[in-house]
Amino acid sequence: MADNLFFRYGAENSYRVVAAVRRNGDLTFDIGFSFCAPNDAFIKELGRNIALGRLNAGRMVTVTADQVEFCEGVYNAAMASAIEYDVRPSWLPQKVWF
Repeated sequence: MADNLFFRYGAENSYRVVAAVRRNGDLTFDIGFSFCAPNDAFIKELGRNIALGRLNAGRMVTVTADQVEFCEGVYNAAMASAIEYDVRPSWLPQKVWF
């Protein structure tokens, strides 16, 4: 795995989230997300593959270093991206922890 790529995991109200994070040279981060509903089995490898696939396909958000430090900035960026790609926001967890 490249030094500029890493994964983060979160959970809220039985939802599980995997974020594939690519650190860019300009102090921004590209982040692809996968979301697992409570009624689905959480498989970490599958979540990583989905999040990385979305990141590589351009279905991601770009945030600044300041936003990564604050969960609300990342979550809001993820929500905006999810809405843009027609994901039902009601399925998303309340927060993503980094």
